[in-house]
This record gives sequence, C-alpha cells and structure tokens, in this order.
Amino acid sequence: DKHSYPGIEVDNWNQVGRAKVYYASPSALSWYQLHRFMAQTKYDLIYLNSFFAFNFSLKIAILNKFGFLTRSPLVIAPRGEFSPGAYKLKSWKKKSLVAFVRLLGIYKDVTWHGSTELEVGDIENVIRAHRNRCLAAPNLMEIPGSVGSKVTPAAKFPFPSELDNRVLRVCFLSRISPKKNLDYVLRVMASVTVPIQLNIFGPQEDRVYWDECQKLIDRLPSHINVSYHGAVEHIQVRATLARHDVFFLPTRGENFGHVFLEAWTAGVPVLISDQTPWRGLEDLQLGWDLPLSDQQGFVRTLEALAMLNGARRAEIRQRCLQFSREKADDRGALELNQRLFSHALGSQTSIKTS
Repeated sequence: DKHSYPGIEVDNWNQVGRAKVYYASPSALSWYQLHRFMAQTKYDLIYLNSFFAFNFSLKIAILNKFGFLTRSPLVIAPRGEFSPGAYKLKSWKKKSLVAFVRLLGIYKDVTWHGSTELEVGDIENVIRAHRNRCLAAPNLMEIPGSVGSKVTPAAKFPFPSELDNRVLRVCFLSRISPKKNLDYVLRVMASVTVPIQLNIFGPQEDRVYWDECQKLIDRLPSHINVSYHGAVEHIQVRATLARHDVFFLPTRGENFGHVFLEAWTAGVPVLISDQTPWRGLEDLQLGWDLPLSDQQGFVRTLEALAMLNGARRAEIRQRCLQFSREKADDRGALELNQRLFSHALGSQTSIKTS
C-alpha cells in the first residue's frame, strides 16, 4: 500500500518473495521516525536480529516496552553476540548494557531465538533468561534451483580449473571486524610456505582495525598475494565463494554460520575456528575446524590442501554439495522455526489474558 511514512520513501520498498523489505537510511532511524514507521505498519510480532544493535534492536525494544508501539510479542536472535569469543570483545560495555536493560526489565517477556542448543546456553548464561523463554531453531536456507529461488545451482558456477593448482585460492568473506578475525588470517598467511592468492571480501566496519590488517598485509612474503575487493551483494556470495579452493573464516564466535552453508552449496570446503556449532568437519569431508590457539594447525592445513590433486579436490567439492542438499531438505528445521513463533505468539496471549 502507498502509505505515507514520514521521512521514508515508500517507493524504496522491495518485494522479496511474500515479504516487503525496506532498507533504512540513517534519517529513518531516529526515535521519532521509528515510532511513526512502526505505528503505521501492521504486524503480529517483532523479530529483532541482534541484541546490541542500537538502532535496529534496543530502540525498538524500549519503544515496545514502554507502550510507544502496539504491544506485541518480541523475539530476539542475538546471532552469536553472546558466544564467549564475541562477548569478551569490549566486554565492559556489553556487560554494562546487559545490566542496564535487565534493571529496567526491558526484556522481561521476550522469547529468545538461539540457532543451536549451544547458543541457547550462551543466552541463558548472559541474560539469565528462563529456559522456557529460550528456544533453539536452526537457520533456514534457500534451496538452489527451487521455484522462485534466486540462488544459482552450484553446477552453473565456474569452479577453479583442476589444471591450475599451482596457487591455492583462499577466500575471506565477511564483515571486516575483530570478531571475524581477519588479522588472524593474515598472521597465518605469514607462516605459509606455499603460493597463496588470498581474496578479501567484505565491508570495513572498523577503520582502525582495517589499518592494522593493512600493516600485516604489507609485511607478508612475496608468495602470498592479497587482494581486497570490497563488499559483495548477497546474491553474488555463492558465485564469489565458488571461485576459490577454500573459505577461510577463523571467527571468534558464531551462533550458526549461515555463510558456511553458502560455501558448501557452492562446493567449497571451509577452514574455521572451533568457536561455531560446526564441528568434526574433517571427518565429514566438509573442511576443518581448529582451535584458535593452534595457529600452526591452520598453516599445516592450508599447505596440505595446496598439495591435494584435482581428483581429491573434486571429491571434497561433491561432498560439500551433497551435504548442502541434505540440509536444505531438512523439514525438521522448518518445524522448529514454526514452533518458535507459535511459542512467542502463545506466550503473549497468555500474558494479555492473565
């Protein structure tokens, strides 16, 4: 509908499947604009995709709590923000904020979404939320090639040629921030003895951090070639990953790691830390998960991968593709997500009638 939203251009709404999506500019994120925008939007439930994001989470939770919005069930997905590795970054600020919002009772009746049981435990440890308020429901993924899907089947991607294995093509694709640990990637590269082409994709969230990474890049040996390509549109992520031999993301913490699934749907193994729910990857032939304390383990893995012949690399690719198809067809994941939202709506109904 052509509503009139103060400060918001309605023509900028995007139709994504059955959803209407608005990409907000800073001018639309003031307290007043958020209130006006949501007051003129019909909804049954509010889903916040972060805990610490001030504009896209905390502001809305406060408005909802103190009656400036139509009182609605609130579901919050911290998206790994409470994992030990992520939570300890600037921990004094995060702990202070958690204590403040707990004191005000802003999140008293919230339903918490953890992508795994592991994340549910992290939420309970930090927020001290009651167990029946925290539900686990895995992230849903789009099935490549399905009706209406914008995801290109992996078979159409130009995989690296088996005849050109002299240089290992390594991809880092993520936000450039301390949590995603690009500096660790570069420290690993400094010890690798085989030729590497490292391609870095992602927005520079922290300019000071990027400057530190740039200094590490400048000191790398000549057989390590690094290229920074900026941010990548979501629809280009899988095609970008598919042009590489391995996806390297030694994150300090992930609640799920949807981008790992995107790598597997592109037929690319992953090299990650042990700070995610994805474990035992080497046995599954999907990649490698190593502790961050074992920097030389990452070095050895990259050097061993560079030595694999084309047939072995193709075998790993096929296993990644097979696994991604199995995950996409997981009906249990859909049922768990339906249960999450039904629980939130039911909880709100009981609150209103009690």
